[in-house]
Amino acid sequence: MNRRAALLIPAALLLMLTTGAATAQADETPSTDGQLQPGATLAPPVIEDLRLVTADITTVSGTSDERREDTTDQVKVTLGTKVLFGKDSAELTAAAHARIRGIAREIRSQRTTTVTIAGYTDDLGSAAHGLALSRQRAEAVHDALRTELGPGLTYTVQGFGESSPIASNETESGRERNRRTTISFPRQP
Repeated sequence: MNRRAALLIPAALLLMLTTGAATAQADETPSTDGQLQPGATLAPPVIEDLRLVTADITTVSGTSDERREDTTDQVKVTLGTKVLFGKDSAELTAAAHARIRGIAREIRSQRTTTVTIAGYTDDLGSAAHGLALSRQRAEAVHDALRTELGPGLTYTVQGFGESSPIASNETESGRERNRRTTISFPRQP
């Protein structure tokens, strides 16, 4: 999978393509109708400033249970509650520990020093309960990552409850998508 992509376009090439940049040599001049005189030759344009234009592209992959977004600067993994927790629980499943170990390996390979973990819930139950549960789930993921990675990283851990849905809470499939935990960290050059 292509995790990083950049589009590089030499500015001089763009200039040549858009203006048809070519000039007559100093000793040969175009005729008054804009055509070159017989025997005239074209000299390449003088390039004074060569700059590269780059574009950051986001790659998104995954399923409803796990989604990954990669940019040039950051990796963000979103794990659905089915991957991590039982219903209305903040206790990690055995499968969750295995998946978190994989994410920890990637964090280690990126040599990053900061990790952000955010928990979210659907709108079932009270807003206060959802907020507390989302925070407990983010803390559980934090504790598991910290166990895997050891000291030396700075973590930001937040619970957002139902405040940032990514799907409609009107259907079970939408509520399922809203119950998630994200782990994001900077990509090192």
